[in-house]
Amino acid sequence: MELLAEGWSMSAAAREVGVGRSAANIWKNGTTVRRKDGTVKVVPPLEPLSVRVISPRFLSD
Repeated sequence: MELLAEGWSMSAAAREVGVGRSAANIWKNGTTVRRKDGTVKVVPPLEPLSVRVISPRFLSD
């Protein structure tokens, strides 16, 4: 997400982090997964790191 914000193309950003373009698109846009039993699961897009709150349980430097 940060690379895209810096102006990188989706393909170049995906290569840089070591994933395929389709995986990067799912991370950016989210997706809907339809399972064999008929249930539907919505996977939301990733939020930018600057928006996320890091739990105080994590150790810091």
